[in-house]
Formats: sequence, structure tokens, C-alpha cells
Amino acid sequence: MEDIKRDNQSIVRGASALFILFTHLSAFTSQNCVFRAFSSFGYIWVGIFFFYSGYNLISSYMNKEGFFKKFWYKKITRIYIPFILSNILFILIQIYCNHNVFSIVDFIKYTFGIKVINEVNWYIYAIMFFYFSSWLVLLLVSRFNKIKKNKILILVASILIFIIYGRIYYNIAWDLHLTTSIRNVYPLTMLIGMLYSLYKNEVSKILNNKTIYEILFIVLFFASVTLHYANIKEISVSILSVKAIDYIVPIIFTIFILLISYKVEFHSKLCGFIDKISLETYTFHFTILNLYSNRTIVIKNSYIYIFVYIITVIAISYVVRKLIDIIFYRKKRQKMIEEKKVD
Repeated sequence: MEDIKRDNQSIVRGASALFILFTHLSAFTSQNCVFRAFSSFGYIWVGIFFFYSGYNLISSYMNKEGFFKKFWYKKITRIYIPFILSNILFILIQIYCNHNVFSIVDFIKYTFGIKVINEVNWYIYAIMFFYFSSWLVLLLVSRFNKIKKNKILILVASILIFIIYGRIYYNIAWDLHLTTSIRNVYPLTMLIGMLYSLYKNEVSKILNNKTIYEILFIVLFFASVTLHYANIKEISVSILSVKAIDYIVPIIFTIFILLISYKVEFHSKLCGFIDKISLETYTFHFTILNLYSNRTIVIKNSYIYIFVYIITVIAISYVVRKLIDIIFYRKKRQKMIEEKKVD
């Protein structure tokens, strides 16, 4: 299979970020609002983000020479700094809207994530622990320079990363009272992403067979639709319990989207733009929703409310991303400008 097209990956992630916004937003709209249809899909889109995190990690390790260079600098500036800013804004909203009182110690703990102020940001904890586990294992693997690209070694490393990540996240999440469902503690889409990065050429040979591709497409389509319906209705299917279905659906749906990406080239400037600020969007979206749900800003029409909310989230996310670029990536920006001038 060809490498995942950068445009397709960007558009799918951008669309997933928007759908996550719609999922959480649906709970704050009127019963007859069309956005209520998104209320049960959030776990699917998060599964897609986990897939691409796993895929891009192994792909970068296998193909980039300076994989460890500024590894934590990038993760802290791109993930942890927006997380901190989101927490501060969430605290200020609680103080302003609900007149909550925070001690200095609690303010510091909530700000840096030592205590949880916004439970929806469980994904930020999860992804940071994933990168910590990856850095730890791959740093050990990198000592074997001569076999850095040995697939068996990276396969073992991927499984080990997955296990270590889940163990760390579960322990921390339990202590912080974050979500500890099996699909969040051990999201198999993450592992599938890592394995696909290793064996995409072998998968390509299978999917180049038209008959196999069409059979997989049909089976996965009906399986994802049927099991998702069973999940939202809490219906067990044959030997599959409701919890098992809840775990399986994101896997099936992610592979189904991957199959479509293999044949179809996506085009969407909006989703491509959202992808560039997708992490900031995820980090800030529930914070802004918390502000609006407190009726600080009263908008009676659901669709105007949705439009204003989405624009606010995108605007804040874009500003935060730009500020981080200016503060932490100024040299890189200057280098890109100089290269454009030369061209």
C-alpha cells in the first residue's frame, strides 16, 4: 500500500476534530437540533486520532534521522503548553461564572495537570504517556544502530510501547479519576497504526486484489454500522458483550476509513486547516463550551449558538497555535521564509 497520503491524513484528522466538537456540543443543544445525531460518535473519532499517533510515531522513527532531536521540546510546546493554557482558562471560567474559590496550591496543581480540572482532556494525559513510553522504548532500541529498521525488533518495541503506555495511563487515570474504559486505556487503533506503519507494503499487496478489497469494504461497512447501533442501544451481539462491542467499533471504523483513503483522494481546505490546530481545538473546545453552557453568553437559537461556539474555538485555537509558533519556533519560521525567498 502506498504511504498514507499526507492530504488524506490531514483531512481525516481535521474532520475527526470537528466531529469531536459536535459530539460534546450535542449535549448542550435542543432535543430537535440536527447536531444531536453526533452525540454517540465521539469514541470513534478519538480512535482515529490514536491510529494516526501510532502510525506517525513509528513512521518517523523508521524514516527520520533526527527522531530524538528536540523530541520533548516538540511534545511540550505542541501538547503540554496548550493544555496548561486551557486549564488556566477553565479555572478562570469557574471563578467568574460559578464563583469557585481555589487555593494557590490547587491553582498550581490544576494548571499543570497534577489535579484534573477538565476531565474531557483525558486524551492529553493519554497521548503524553504514550509518547513517554515510546521515547523510553525506542531510545533503548536505538542503541542497536545496525538493526534500527529491523521490523521484528520494531514490532516487539511497538507491542511493548502499547503495554507500558496502558499500564502508566491506567494507574495515573485511576488516581486522577479520569476515564478508565478499556478502549481508552488500551486503544487497539494505536497499536494498529504502529503495525500498519511497519507492514503497509505487505498490506498493499493484499488490497491490490480487487476482490479482497471489495469484500473487506462491504464486511467492514456493515460490521461498523451494525455494531455501532448495537453499542448505542446497549445490545449484545452473539458472543460479544456490550463492553466488547464498545471496544471493537473504533477499530473496525478506523480500518474502514483507511480502506476508503487507499482508493479515494480527499479534498477539503477547511479540514486541512482544522488539522493544523486540531490538538489546540481538542484542548480548548470543552473549556469554551463550559463558558457558553454557564449562560455567560446567552444565544437562544441552537444553530447560531453552534456557529458562534465553533468560530470561538477555532479562533482561540488558531491564536494559541500562532503564539506558540512565534515564541518557540521563530527560527524555524525565519528559515522557511528565507527558503521561500531563495526559491
